[in-house]
Amino acid sequence: NDLIEAGVMVVAAGLMFTMSGWLFLRQDPAAWKAEINRMAERAMSAGTVLSLAGIAFLAVFREGAETVLFVHALARTAGGFDASLLGGLAAAALALAAMFVAMQWLALRLPLRPVFLITSAFLFVMGLRLVGAAIQELQEQVIVPVHNDGVPELVAELGFNGSWEALAVQGAIVLCAVVWLATRRSRPEAGVAVRPQASA
Repeated sequence: NDLIEAGVMVVAAGLMFTMSGWLFLRQDPAAWKAEINRMAERAMSAGTVLSLAGIAFLAVFREGAETVLFVHALARTAGGFDASLLGGLAAAALALAAMFVAMQWLALRLPLRPVFLITSAFLFVMGLRLVGAAIQELQEQVIVPVHNDGVPELVAELGFNGSWEALAVQGAIVLCAVVWLATRRSRPEAGVAVRPQASA
């Protein structure tokens, strides 16, 4: 059902935007490390290994659920699980495995700030693309009108919905993101604050 597919794409786009903002706020390596340490300390202070296991489960499950929704929506927009999509998934899995080996056994430090910023921007763009795809599903059901006169061909060539309706919604989302960023930057406490460590 096209309406269900549109709903899935909207949910996936929402997750993309949420994770994009989450990564942007945690681009500071020191603050991110401090937050992880606090989570681990809270779990260990509970006195059970299950607490730490629960945190690990929720972290992995959240990312896994987001990935499933994202891949499903992406496959829908691409016309199915073709060779290019499967190849991209395989390449990503290999890259993650190589990253784990480098960090676990080669003791390489991952540059969190650029990685988080690049990933945040990528997720935001993909979220915009999914929003456009959801609107296209609604346009195919004649729920949303289609006006594409004067839309640059580059928009469609980049894989976005080439209609003014989609561009208007995407532009509103970008505007909200810009306002949110401006608000965060105007606050001195923006981001994750690093709490002082208690002395032993």
